[in-house]
Amino acid sequence: MFVLLFSTWVAIQVEARSYLLSAAKRSDIDLSIIERAKYVAGDLAWKKRCGLEFEDQQQFNELIKDKNVYFHDLDTYLECSYVDQDQTYKILVFYDATGIVKVEYDKN
Repeated sequence: MFVLLFSTWVAIQVEARSYLLSAAKRSDIDLSIIERAKYVAGDLAWKKRCGLEFEDQQQFNELIKDKNVYFHDLDTYLECSYVDQDQTYKILVFYDATGIVKVEYDKN
């Protein structure tokens, strides 16, 4: 009985550790995306202040940490999305003329 309880406990600990490592990996990707979005938002805000908006630069893809990240500018925020393990993640980065105002995860 003790061996069964111990092996169950070990299995639960291993599973919890794998989820923790997966979350840490996703956290690194998300932070890299937010850092890139910070640069893009600053550039877009500067172009808007100077009246240099370009239609073709509102959507683009970029490879970040082996993930194809899709950036879409929607005037007041950037929608950043990527697929990891068949699940789509979206990060909304709100910005104004001074920089990033708020970051949210989209639930869809």
